[in-house]
Amino acid sequence: MEIETYPLGEMQTNAYLLADSGEALIIDPADEGGFLIQKVLERKLTCKYILATHGHFDHLLGLLEVKLTFNCPFLIHRADLPLLKRHSGTAAHFLEREVDPVPEPDGFLGQNQKIILGETTLRVLETPGHTLGSVSFYGDEALFSGDTIFAHGDTGRTDLPDGSEKKLTASIQNKLLVLPGDTVVFPGHGPATTIGDFSLEWQARLS
Repeated sequence: MEIETYPLGEMQTNAYLLADSGEALIIDPADEGGFLIQKVLERKLTCKYILATHGHFDHLLGLLEVKLTFNCPFLIHRADLPLLKRHSGTAAHFLEREVDPVPEPDGFLGQNQKIILGETTLRVLETPGHTLGSVSFYGDEALFSGDTIFAHGDTGRTDLPDGSEKKLTASIQNKLLVLPGDTVVFPGHGPATTIGDFSLEWQARLS
């Protein structure tokens, strides 16, 4: 599996393009849908899925354009549907401009669901805390963590609607820190890290 990272938009949200055996999927089409479309077309890939780690607007600004171009399934956790309904209003508040609406999901993500991309299998991990429906994707020694964990032991905010520090801590301890320490973590913002490095830095912050 090949992984390309694109920090996009005013909030520098990471969009990920994954490719394997001529197939592609996009995790969090954060903004600049035309740019993501171009990257898929340049490599002559077939876009198989659009996946969302959660429903915050900055992770979905490019969704409509990508969806209309490739007509591939858009999947998100059902618990974040209310965030999709507030997408345009929330984005307009923070960005002070109008944005494209988001399409309805074609399906929903759940714990241990398998996403097949070429010869790669990604497993869905439900990791609520930043939002009710936050998920992470794990496979091929890589974890796409959305805004659950970041480099330097940082974690996602829990002071926004639907956030929960208790749930976030449980997600980290029970779903993420049990993964191999050399697992590479690709977060929703900022640079990559590893589970091992995150664990050490997070525990240091807690002490």
